[in-house]
Amino acid sequence: MGNNIQKLRRAARISATDFARMVGISENTLSRYENCHRQPRAGELKKIADVLGVTTDELLKDNSER
Repeated sequence: MGNNIQKLRRAARISATDFARMVGISENTLSRYENCHRQPRAGELKKIADVLGVTTDELLKDNSER
């Protein structure tokens, strides 16, 4: 999932700093999500999806399914 977050964030041309602020998390937390060291809680996952304009299902998809 982390790779999906990073890929979609970069495709949307949103910096990590701005994205973290928009979601309401720290840049360190975002980095942990994007590097698959931590999983977002359900509420954070929803915020991430909303900011990226995708569904939570799209975030959770395995990259091999794309």
